[in-house]
Amino acid sequence: MTRVLTVFAITIFAIGFIGPAPAAAQTEPEWNFDSVISFGCDSNDTGFNVSYANLEGVTYNQDTIVTSGGQVYMDERVINVPVDTTWFFYDANDRGLQTATYPIPTGQQVTFTMTLTDTTTEAALWETTVVMDACDTGNIVSVTSGAPSDVGPPDHAGPPDHAGPPDHAGPPDGSPAPDFAGPPDFAGPPDHAGPPDDPGQPDDPGPPDHAGPPDHAGPPEFAVPPDHAPAPDHAGPPDHAGPPDHAGGQ
Repeated sequence: MTRVLTVFAITIFAIGFIGPAPAAAQTEPEWNFDSVISFGCDSNDTGFNVSYANLEGVTYNQDTIVTSGGQVYMDERVINVPVDTTWFFYDANDRGLQTATYPIPTGQQVTFTMTLTDTTTEAALWETTVVMDACDTGNIVSVTSGAPSDVGPPDHAGPPDHAGPPDHAGPPDGSPAPDFAGPPDFAGPPDHAGPPDDPGQPDDPGPPDHAGPPDHAGPPEFAVPPDHAPAPDHAGPPDHAGPPDHAGGQ
């Protein structure tokens, strides 16, 4: 009898220690991407096959956002019991979030975000994000699905860590700290030389000496006529010979 009671006591103790079985985990309604139906850059060119899970037969918001190059091309809200398994993307601006209209430029990445939200609280319940390399090539780069609490927004890199000034290494162990040189001596402004000495006005030499009119030589000295030589002696008329002697008549 003692053995039976002991076993019974151990069993009760074990049950109390282990505790009741945990309740089943609550599952979230799901809206998932399955495959690409078609792709293109204009409105309604791209479409996906989609599927649902854990729906409770109630109305949800099905929100769709399509972005590329920093622009929102589709902003759609459908309020219904999700049943549509093909989902196409086109121009829509149901909540005023659209910033550009189709067509999407070629050669740039496109992101499709499909979210199930509660119609009363608008709390996000499930989110699927599909990234395509470009609307004109249609290659799927990544697919992420899950409850927002699990998936969360993409990590925000934030600004790069500020490195701050480099660590001050200090002097090596055991060596005295180098003398602190301090800031260089302030030389001060250069001596002000002042304006150059004013040489002053040059000595005024005054007007040039006035030479005055040239010395007046005066009239040339009067030479005085040469001494008047006396007139040559006047010889007078030659002696008058007189008439020849009259010979008389013959």
